[in-house]
Amino acid sequence: MKRWLDAVLVLALLSALVWCSRELISWRSAAARATVELGLLSSTEAAAADLVAWRARPALVSESHTPSQLLLAMVSEAGNSAGIAAAAIKSVEGERDRPVAGGSGAFKQQSLRIQFEAVQLPEFGRFLNHWRNENPTWSPTKIELSPAAAARVDSPVKWNCWAVFENVYLAR
Repeated sequence: MKRWLDAVLVLALLSALVWCSRELISWRSAAARATVELGLLSSTEAAAADLVAWRARPALVSESHTPSQLLLAMVSEAGNSAGIAAAAIKSVEGERDRPVAGGSGAFKQQSLRIQFEAVQLPEFGRFLNHWRNENPTWSPTKIELSPAAAARVDSPVKWNCWAVFENVYLAR
């Protein structure tokens, strides 16, 4: 009878040891995932702070209206630099120029809306970075993101992105 109790006790201890080991592995895995998520969150937070700082800087003024052909070339160059396929740039639309609100009429505001389809966030970030460096008078006023439909389950996450940029120029 004592051997039987010893065997049950050993079996119970082994079961508890296996259960604890499994839980420890699970906790370590969860901790590793949390560390990765925390890293992504901090990089996203830094990117958002950079965008807020970009929008808060004083407006630069262009000498004149930017023609639509030049706008298309600027978007194409920034897209190529960012590694975005030309087919992913779905539309580039200039909006009607308007006087700067609260101004004396000496300045006008030009707007540009760009739509991207199925791009990865790093590509879109590279586009914004190139745009900021090459076109400092054009400031982002609105950015919208929505998930794009995945082509395959194992494909990277892609987004549909809309960006509106504005440029203030001297009205002549």
